Amino acid sequence: MSIINRSTIILFHKKPLIEWQNSIFPEDIMEYEEDFFKNDQAHVYLIPELDFEEHLESWLKDNFKHIFEDVLEDWCTDEKKWPKNLSYAMFKDWFHINYQSMVIDTLDEPILKDEDDYEDDED
Repeated sequence: MSIINRSTIILFHKKPLIEWQNSIFPEDIMEYEEDFFKNDQAHVYLIPELDFEEHLESWLKDNFKHIFEDVLEDWCTDEKKWPKNLSYAMFKDWFHINYQSMVIDTLDEPILKDEDDYEDDED
C-alpha cells in the first residue's frame, strides 16, 4: 500500500439537492436521509494534495462549479432543468463536504481513467 499525492473531498447530499431532484422527477421521489453517511449516494473527488485544510476553502471556491455541474449531470442530463446561477453559497447549502488529506492506494496496479478505457476501445 502507498500514499498517493492526492487528497479527497466526499460530497454528501443535503436536503436541497433531494428536493430539487424530487421537483424534476416527481414520479421517482427520493427520501432525504438524515443519516446520510450510511448511504451510497456520495460523490468522491480526488483533488490536489493540500498542505493545510484551510487551503480547501480557497480551492473549493475556484473549482466548485465544475464539481457542482458534475453532480447535476449525474442526476439529470438535461441542463435546462438545472438550477440557474450556481453559486458557492448554493454549493455549500446542497452538500456536506468531508475533506480527507491522506489517500492510500491499496492495490499494486495502475489507476485507469475513463479516457484510458475509451482509448482501449478504439484499438
